[in-house]
Amino acid sequence: MSAQLSLTINELHLSNVKVDINRNIIDEDLKDGPYLQFVCFFENHTDSSVILYPSKSRTNVVFRYMGENYRLEVIPLPFVDRDLIKLNPNQGYNMSFGISLFLGTPILKENQMDYTKEMLLVLPTVNVNYKDCVNNMRTSDILNVTIR
Repeated sequence: MSAQLSLTINELHLSNVKVDINRNIIDEDLKDGPYLQFVCFFENHTDSSVILYPSKSRTNVVFRYMGENYRLEVIPLPFVDRDLIKLNPNQGYNMSFGISLFLGTPILKENQMDYTKEMLLVLPTVNVNYKDCVNNMRTSDILNVTIR
């Protein structure tokens, strides 16, 4: 029987969507636009063990905005420092990471403090792709979104 893994975004915490710059407080991260903290869950749905190879993997956040596709590579530490992770039948494993979603894209505008409209368009298209030397999967669900 071939192993079937699923990858789900269990939690997505969203911050810096709308910021109010206070001249008395300097926070350099606020100018980087919306920040997403992902908690993803790999799950083995079979009666066989499955091996993940995080140290030989690539993880990307992909999304669509105004007809353009974006792919941003992320490094989910300490997940990628492990050579292998064995998932026994019906067992799962969490992977978490964060990313300033628009940093390095033309979506991020200087002095823009409200990205509500952009996030309403982007959020339904957000996926996480994971690929190692054996496994290749993409998230299908976002189970819980919180805005901070």
